[in-house]
Amino acid sequence: MALATALAEAFANGERWAEVELAIASARSSPAERLAIGEWYVAQGEWRSAFRIGSAVLSVVPCPRAYYLAYPLAWWDTVLRWAGQYGVDPYLVLAVIREESGFAPTAVSPSDARGLMQLLPSTARWIAEEKLKIPYGEADLYSPDDNIRLGTWYLSYLLDQFEGDLVWAVAAYNGGPGNLRRWTANGVASPADLLAALRSTETREYVAKVLNAWLTYRWLYGG
Repeated sequence: MALATALAEAFANGERWAEVELAIASARSSPAERLAIGEWYVAQGEWRSAFRIGSAVLSVVPCPRAYYLAYPLAWWDTVLRWAGQYGVDPYLVLAVIREESGFAPTAVSPSDARGLMQLLPSTARWIAEEKLKIPYGEADLYSPDDNIRLGTWYLSYLLDQFEGDLVWAVAAYNGGPGNLRRWTANGVASPADLLAALRSTETREYVAKVLNAWLTYRWLYGG
């Protein structure tokens, strides 16, 4: 604990080397020390670092403190604002962020999806300019507030398209609504049938991970 406290104090005093030392220390410290470092990251709003430490500790010691780090209420005020405006469960928004970017605002995928909710620039432009009638620039995708707003609206849109069915909406968020309809052209009677019908292994795994994270968030925070 003393190492984590000393490094945190050094970082707070502007000694930037301590950030690197914190990362090194988190890898070689005891679970209790790593949890303390992760909780310090939470206090700084460094959600990705907290998430990574919590996830690592959770794989070894499944304790409540590790769960809260691995499933943080990242950018919670922003998530609540846009989830409330667009009628989406805020824990679903967090679950998508967790799976899409691991809470990294500057994440870019090989397919050029960007930001916390991994939106393609073309999709983001369509949402902003055609649907929300707001100004749009590609730099907006790296802004947590803007990215969460656009991504949450898109989740709401997909939920409307698929009559509130979480499995369909989450699958469409990953695979695209057009692909989803092609994959399921022979008819699907239930969410389980949908998962079996998905031709993309990536999308099947994605749906399972997002829904598991959503349920975990609701379990942790009483949703």
